[in-house]
Amino acid sequence: MSFQGFFMNKITLILFLIIFLLASCGDDKELPKGVLPEDKMVDLMVELEIVQATLKYDAASEGLNPNYTKEYNKVFESYNINKKGFNISLDYYCSEPLKVKNIYDKVIVKLSENQGKLNKEFINKGTKD
Repeated sequence: MSFQGFFMNKITLILFLIIFLLASCGDDKELPKGVLPEDKMVDLMVELEIVQATLKYDAASEGLNPNYTKEYNKVFESYNINKKGFNISLDYYCSEPLKVKNIYDKVIVKLSENQGKLNKEFINKGTKD
């Protein structure tokens, strides 16, 4: 084997090890205390969006002044968290751009799925009448 071939094999091996180490250092970090796991954060944010949309709809159609805090607190309670805990989780995920993008992407998908189900129910209900 020539010196050049030996040198190229070493470079290839070193690059492979660097890539392997970088890939293995991924998302295995343990979450800080008080931070919701990503899947629960997605579900919580979906519920908060639904509550917000419902309150806005009720306010517009019935002229009500919605109590967002009261309704949000009900959602927080169902996840055994309070507003401060939610903000801690949100701050953590916002400091991780790829994670927060992934969360919002999943929230959008779930909301779209829910809307599709509601549309289908509405259409089916209309055809039965």
